Amino acid sequence: MSSRKQTKPGSVCPICGTKIEQNPKGTKAYCSLSCRQKAYHRRKDLTPIEKMIKRNEINAVCVQCGTAYHRRRKDGLYCSIQCKEKARTKRNREAPILPE
Repeated sequence: MSSRKQTKPGSVCPICGTKIEQNPKGTKAYCSLSCRQKAYHRRKDLTPIEKMIKRNEINAVCVQCGTAYHRRRKDGLYCSIQCKEKARTKRNREAPILPE
């Protein structure tokens, strides 16, 4: 089985929006070589963060520093141990002192 995605007959080029004339296998994703090259250059020019977003690897924002990151646990709040410690220190400083 081929690793290429099968596209539906009558599909549209994602770059220019024209209708794609499919080959017998139905595997063309772009209408022309120039559209395929444009798509390649767009993917290649993405920043590492943009690539992670496109691949759905970034699914959270750190509550301490605001950095986008990949959450390994569904209840994770911080991007790193350093941010977790900064938040803990801040919480402890702001906590009211209870009378004994």
